[in-house]
Amino acid sequence: MPVRDNLRRVSERTIQAIWNYLYMRTDRLLTTDGVSIDIISQGEWNQDAGPDFINAEIQIGGHVLRGDIEIHRHTSDWNRHYHTANPLYKKVILHVVYHHDTDKKPAGVPVLEIKHFLNAPLSRLIRKTERMEQTRRQIFCYDETVRHDEDFVYDWVTENGFERFQEKVHNFKTLKAHAFYDFNELIYYGIMDALGFAKNRNAFQRLAQKIPLRNLFEAIRHDDDSTALMRLQAIMLGAAGLLEMEIQQAHNTPGLPFFQRLETLWQAYRAGVIVEPMAETEWKLFRTRPANFPSFRIAGFSRLLLLYRNPSFLERFIETARDINGADSFRMENMLIAEAYGYWSRHQLWNDSGTRVSRDLIGRQRASEIIINVILPVLYLYGELRNDEAWVNRIRGIYRGAISRENNSVIRFMISQLFRKRSVPPNRYTMAFTQGLMRLHQRCAVYDCAGCRLFEKLVQAAVESGDYGLYNWL
Repeated sequence: MPVRDNLRRVSERTIQAIWNYLYMRTDRLLTTDGVSIDIISQGEWNQDAGPDFINAEIQIGGHVLRGDIEIHRHTSDWNRHYHTANPLYKKVILHVVYHHDTDKKPAGVPVLEIKHFLNAPLSRLIRKTERMEQTRRQIFCYDETVRHDEDFVYDWVTENGFERFQEKVHNFKTLKAHAFYDFNELIYYGIMDALGFAKNRNAFQRLAQKIPLRNLFEAIRHDDDSTALMRLQAIMLGAAGLLEMEIQQAHNTPGLPFFQRLETLWQAYRAGVIVEPMAETEWKLFRTRPANFPSFRIAGFSRLLLLYRNPSFLERFIETARDINGADSFRMENMLIAEAYGYWSRHQLWNDSGTRVSRDLIGRQRASEIIINVILPVLYLYGELRNDEAWVNRIRGIYRGAISRENNSVIRFMISQLFRKRSVPPNRYTMAFTQGLMRLHQRCAVYDCAGCRLFEKLVQAAVESGDYGLYNWL
């Protein structure tokens, strides 16, 4: 069993530590064949399917190799997990094992047995690393935050929220300038990016570039709504490289006619437009929840595209933003919720049994995040480029006053650090507030205290009292 699968209850840092420990060794490492190894770079830990570490660099037998590292408990696990036949493991340059139990190994992949190089059993190393990790579970000024005035903390968090917002505006402005996008294309690209989540963000960005919004609308220009909805799905799934893969799995399933119809529409589109489909390997489906599968999200976005072909995204959101205040921003969320329909009302995967009842293809939580990360920044940029100060202030007011639906582990952690056991009043749990918490977390995680008003106040208090103990950490 791979180390990362065997240690599901321990942190990523623990798994890194096992390999990093060897990276820091000063004595000579030898493969099971007696060849010397120097680890130049231990690589990056891979949280998706494939080798445990990627982009590593080692020197073995006088030759420098660059590639991936796979870690197992036993050498025999390589064949037990069928890695030889898996193309994801073709770039492996070193097989690191705790115990070398067989001489049957893939050709050209040296084996490093690590149990002789660890100065403690693996379990003790894990426990030690976990104890070290526990000491980093508080921000630097945690002991002092309880002394800060709540209004002072709220203001600082909100200020960081607006800085994060301005960063998003700047990113869209740069994208518009470099890609020559109009505002509707910006919204389209931004929503596609948001639908990818962390795992498939790059893949959705590529799909948006491959099939621009104007091309989609041109393809459905003469279609009725029913045909247009099918054609949108066919084009996007086909260009994503997902349609052909899934059709192969659809034989002898009740959904086969649906897949065949999509395939017919996709081939008709390709006959008139040169489109090279994406590779199946560009999508990361390993440990992805069914509701977040690309095909499911594409089906939901297809429905939204149909709704906003006329009037456009920009026109509809401008109209809504004119009529609401911050507290009434949920009306904007409603514009991005895509209810399940047709095949997708009973399925989340292509070839499942059809017993899974689906309510929303794009739900309210995701819609809220799209408003924060895409719609409001683009609407702000729209006013900024038109020198419309009143419009810019309106968007700022919505962002400042709109109640946020974001409630992830980062936000909960920062609330516990900055406000301790004090609860956050609902009227202060705004978009600007939650985004500010996320921006501060990025700074606190790496102890980037320079310019932080909370830290400056802590330093000022220390100077006034003559207590310089807080500098001991530095």
